[in-house]
Amino acid sequence: MKLEYLRQIDPEDPRRSIVRLYEHKPGEVLQLIDVLRALSNRRKTEVGLETMSFVEPIDGCRLLLKCGDSDKGIVDLGSCCLECELKEESWETAARRAESLIAAGAGAFQWLYDVATPIEFLLSLDGSW
Repeated sequence: MKLEYLRQIDPEDPRRSIVRLYEHKPGEVLQLIDVLRALSNRRKTEVGLETMSFVEPIDGCRLLLKCGDSDKGIVDLGSCCLECELKEESWETAARRAESLIAAGAGAFQWLYDVATPIEFLLSLDGSW
């Protein structure tokens, strides 16, 4: 599964960016769901996604997933270093959304959260949305 940060994807809104997870192999979405559920039930309070064996960071992208008291979404900390803080229930929602892709066909994608932030979080079979 590739992890990539796409900056300024919309010329009309230069702040709009996407962190995308895509081109996953069989079983990798299940591994991602396990990570999301570990955050949702606080078995883990933070996970460096790029350190997971099933994740291939593109251009040095680093994404720290954190369970916190508020839904901040993804924040750009600079140098392709990102942090995503969500509440427990929002991590569970992300896990359920990821589950919906397991049986989906080519071209399927899912936004993993609905947080009012300029950086969106995408899980996609082929990278498109």
